[in-house]
Amino acid sequence: GMVIAKIEGGLGNQMFIYAAAKRLSVVNHVPLQLDVMSGYAEDNFGRSYSLNHFRINEDFAPDKDVRELNLGKRRNWQYHINKILPFRYKRFIREEKLFEPRLLDLKVTRKIYLQGYWQNENYFKDIEPVIRKSFEIISPIDKSHVELAKKINAANSVCIHARRLNYEYLLPAAYYDLAIKQMAGKIADPHFFCFSDDINWMRNNIKPDWPVTYIPNDNNFKDFGHL
Repeated sequence: GMVIAKIEGGLGNQMFIYAAAKRLSVVNHVPLQLDVMSGYAEDNFGRSYSLNHFRINEDFAPDKDVRELNLGKRRNWQYHINKILPFRYKRFIREEKLFEPRLLDLKVTRKIYLQGYWQNENYFKDIEPVIRKSFEIISPIDKSHVELAKKINAANSVCIHARRLNYEYLLPAAYYDLAIKQMAGKIADPHFFCFSDDINWMRNNIKPDWPVTYIPNDNNFKDFGHL
């Protein structure tokens, strides 16, 4: 048996995917391999695999296994047969609901392929110490990151994120202004920290009456909405 997980989306998505797949491999005592290619072949935001910054068991799935098991775009007889099989016999498992409890009790006796974001802590809550250990950061920390962390920790900090580029659900400045005023009514002496893939838009449109720091989206600080 083996679990192969399709890694896709931003950093938060990748962490949920890994955690759910890791739990499935742990309880079944089978290896976990990651498909880090097919999820980014056509990513509109230029994102890429980012779990290498953590203390995970990094083992990449061979192309031949991915081609065999990833039925997501293959509308052929294998896909249709897999779709009608009982859950416990499926080799290609696609997320189809907010929470799939059958995944918790799945017995992995062959190679299976997971596709989905699996954004529910119940998929891995029972091995929380293992997951926390897996997500320890091992990459060197830039000095500018350390200084920003100190600044955030020293204030009554409120972080604001605006996703703007290549995104259809754009929120107007008035939305952020209202949110800022509501937070200021709940927190004494707030300091707002602004993150965005278009930080210039935030500088020109988000101007709180309280202290504010705009985080540059450059090589040191990447927009966390896209990572």
